[in-house]
Amino acid sequence: MPLPVKWSKFTYENLDSVNPVYGIYELGDKNKSIIYIGQGVLSERLWAHKTSNKPCLKKTRYYRFEKTGGKERAEQRERAEMNKCERQYGVLPECNKRREHPPRPWWE
Repeated sequence: MPLPVKWSKFTYENLDSVNPVYGIYELGDKNKSIIYIGQGVLSERLWAHKTSNKPCLKKTRYYRFEKTGGKERAEQRERAEMNKCERQYGVLPECNKRREHPPRPWWE
């Protein structure tokens, strides 16, 4: 299920070497457990996560990625990895989970 590459520390210095190419990536916590699976232009997406104020993403300590060569292939690989995760663990990674909104009252 995980991408077949080693984890890198999620530091500004390491992110400087990530190229602006399409790919899929995983973010890991201090235990290198996957907390997020994403896709897009790798340098842009990883920098966006590094500077994010979202509490869930603040736990990120590691990242790894796989270049895909294009947007469509990156989207396909992301879906495939998320489906594998859901099949294997029964849930998506912590930061991929969508918030469930409670039903609106009938009077609204």
